[in-house]
Parts: sequence; structure tokens; C-alpha cells
Amino acid sequence: MTSRLLVIVNPRSANGSTGRHWPKLERQLREALPPFDAVLTRAAGDAVRLAADGANRYGTVVAVGGDGTISEVANGILAAGAEAALGVIPRGTGSDLVRTLGIPTGVEAAASLLARGPRRRIDVGRATFLDFRREPATRWFLNAAEVGVGAMVVDAINHASRRLQGPPAFWWAILTTMFRHRPSLASVVTDRSPPLRLLLSNAWVANGRYSGGGIRSAPRAASVASVITTVRTSAGRARLGTQSRSHSGSGTS
Repeated sequence: MTSRLLVIVNPRSANGSTGRHWPKLERQLREALPPFDAVLTRAAGDAVRLAADGANRYGTVVAVGGDGTISEVANGILAAGAEAALGVIPRGTGSDLVRTLGIPTGVEAAASLLARGPRRRIDVGRATFLDFRREPATRWFLNAAEVGVGAMVVDAINHASRRLQGPPAFWWAILTTMFRHRPSLASVVTDRSPPLRLLLSNAWVANGRYSGGGIRSAPRAASVASVITTVRTSAGRARLGTQSRSHSGSGTS
């Protein structure tokens, strides 16, 4: 295994400015980080494949992008069953995971932390679901998994114009999605409560504290405590918080 880092870059992140300014960003990273090999993604899913391919050859795989890119790189590492660490250089709309982990959003500060900071192990969750083509799928998540209107908001963000950034982009997607969303009858089960059937608008299974570009949706969540926080919203707008132990013992650093 090489001591070099593998840096996976999403050039479309930060409203495309990562790609436009990549030569400058690369120089900044090479000044702050140990030697690394860099590769740019071309389409959704590329980061999963690239991370899975490199996880057994590199000690650290670094995601340069937003929450989606970080998620893809983490899924690639976990799919490979490797012990590679996950590094993060935030370049995204939401940057919710890094808020919980205390990673700076500036490139130079994040690179400095990555170069000198110790590895730490965090919890991950595993979600099994039907994708938008109604096909069974399984995915690991670091920050959160969502069912209902929240998932529709994320899909809207991923397909919308990126003229809005951060919380304004999420609030705009929320407002436009709410007009189209209809609650669904669902059964919610956690480790510490009996099954609950309700007309569900949204369920947010949180490993991190933040969603929607900085909204503190689950302040009790702790990504290192083997605890998952479940936040659910019914059609009557009652919001309840419960906690259950994560069944996933895997971790990334």
C-alpha cells in the first residue's frame, strides 16, 4: 500500500468552481498535503468506483466536494472492505457532515487539518431501500438517511440550478417540493419503541447533527457514540425524537 494519498475531485462541486479553479486548488493542496494522486469525476457514481478501486492501494482516500461526493467516496471505501481512511476537503452546497466533525470549510485549513490531524473512527449507518427506479438498493451513510419529503428535496437540489448556495438553496427546494409532496402511510420501528403506524411526511435518521446546509435538525446526534437519532414528522406536524443504537460497527476516519 502506497503512502501517497488518493484525491478524488468532483469538478461540479461548489457551483462548478472546483473544476474552474482546480489548477489553483491543486497547488494549494500540494503545498499542504503529503504527495497525492488526483483524479476528477465525470458523472454521478464515479467517486464510488474510483474509491473502491483505490481503497486497497492507498492509505487515505480524500473527497474534494460536497456531501454527495463524500458519501460516494465513503461508500467506495466500505464496499472494498478496506482500512483506508476517508479525508475531506469541503467544496459543497450543504457541507453538513463537516459541521458535525468540526472540519474547516476553507481549503487551506481543511488541508492543514488533514495533514496533521490524527485518524478517528466514526459510526456509519446502512440503508436498504427502493431507488427511484423501484429497484432494491443498499447504501452506507455518514451524515443521515432520509425518507419522504426530505429525499425529494435532496433530489431537487441535485437537479436544480446552482445559483443558490447553502441554506437558501435548500429552503427554495423545500418550498417548491412541499407543494408536490403527499404524506404516505408508514410503519416506524426503533430499538426502544413498539411499531408506530402513521401518515408520514418525513423521517430523518441522523448520524450527524445538521441537514439542509446548516440546519441543526438533530442536536443530540453523535457520530462517535454508536447512537442513531430518528427524527420523524407526521402529517399533523408533530415532531418526535427517539434514539436507537446503530447496528453498524464500521467506521471511517
